[in-house]
Amino acid sequence: MEGAGGAEAASPLAAAAAAAATAAAAPAAVGGHTLVAPDAWRAAYAERLFVSAGGGGGALRLAVYRTAAGAAAADAPVVLLLHGANYSAVSFNLLVQKLSPVAAVVAFDMRGHGGSDDAPPLPPTGAPSAAAPQQLVADSDALVRDCVAVVRAAIVPRYGGGAKVVLVGHSLGAALATHVAAAWEGVPRDGGGALPALAGLVLIDAQEGTALAGLAALPDLLARMPHAWAAPEAAVEWVLSAGVLRLPASARATVPAHLEWLPAGGGGGVGWRAWPFMVSTGDAWRGWFEGTNARFLAAPCPKMLLLPDADRLDRELIVAQMQGKYALRLVAGVGHVMHEDAPDKVAEAILQFLSRARLTADLEAHMLAERLERSRAAAARLASSSHPTAPPH
Repeated sequence: MEGAGGAEAASPLAAAAAAAATAAAAPAAVGGHTLVAPDAWRAAYAERLFVSAGGGGGALRLAVYRTAAGAAAADAPVVLLLHGANYSAVSFNLLVQKLSPVAAVVAFDMRGHGGSDDAPPLPPTGAPSAAAPQQLVADSDALVRDCVAVVRAAIVPRYGGGAKVVLVGHSLGAALATHVAAAWEGVPRDGGGALPALAGLVLIDAQEGTALAGLAALPDLLARMPHAWAAPEAAVEWVLSAGVLRLPASARATVPAHLEWLPAGGGGGVGWRAWPFMVSTGDAWRGWFEGTNARFLAAPCPKMLLLPDADRLDRELIVAQMQGKYALRLVAGVGHVMHEDAPDKVAEAILQFLSRARLTADLEAHMLAERLERSRAAAARLASSSHPTAPPH
């Protein structure tokens, strides 16, 4: 287990950017991949631990991150963050900074992402598709088992069996959250002990109709999508120019954490850490997203869906929202990675959800302080721009 140390008290953006900038001097190999920014997680989380999970050919290690014990109230909910494909737990860094005073936060890198291992290859004997072993060990059941392993190893020992767990997932992580929610009551199937209560479910820009419609274009998208650059800065510029992320400060702080150094023999440079996962799991994507809406609506806990606009709302979800079956929150001016484009707005929506679900106390005072701090910062920027320093005589 690794602690974050006392040097991470600076602003989240500054700390993450500093971690990314200094990573090249001391690259770290994780699971056979040399990450560009191996310490970027320290800007938001207090510690990293590794959890063993099942794989096709044996166990694999999942990198799990937690905020400091005692940072939130003893009875605070535990928010478990599930990132999207090609991202990692670092994608939530700015959001975690906003949530951690009110809730305990745990996140992990999915198999094939970030600091976690790739799925072990299956033995060729009897394997229906030995040429693409990742597909066989990255189905929805395998990903659910990974999530359950994290709950048992990283949440229950610290927060106890009475913890109130809130699943918050983005994109693929959102689809996974609905699978986990559907399986929650059926655990344990392997004798590992019951899970704590599932107290809430939040999906960030994930709907079944939109996702399935986009899957037809996935092979072409992957074929056209750049996946290697000469330097991390070039990757950051591409992410911004392509509109993948809209907030430059966020892109500079998080994108390097999703990259790995490429072998010099192949030309060097940097590439997406999760690229092998992306290109080898295409056949599994439909199974991840099919039934997402039904599982979301059936989850026996308070639910919220965060979207950039109402145009993305499936008819099934429109009807359910009118019936009061879940809360809908629209966040304007953002793209697909909403929590990176507008971390303040997304955090506020999640905190309000926790409050309305009666999972937090003294939330109004915290949110008022947050708004006041943002207002002061905006006023300071305005004053600075209105009264520029006089040139020297």
